[in-house]
Amino acid sequence: MATENRALPPLINAGVDYEGKPWVELNVTLRDLFAAFALSAVITKSDDSIEWGNERIARWSYFLADAMLAAREGNE
Repeated sequence: MATENRALPPLINAGVDYEGKPWVELNVTLRDLFAAFALSAVITKSDDSIEWGNERIARWSYFLADAMLAAREGNE
């Protein structure tokens, strides 16, 4: 059986419409987007002496994303 080689859509797509108005399309949840931002910060600012491990970094990123969502809703 042949498999189709299909590209996945981008996570964030943006552009300008024919009237010159900007648009943004998110193909992820807000939680996933916040986790991606947190992941970037965790990786950039982590101390090299700490062995995090991929699973721990992923869990911590979603922990921070959940905190951001709670703060956004005023439930800090």
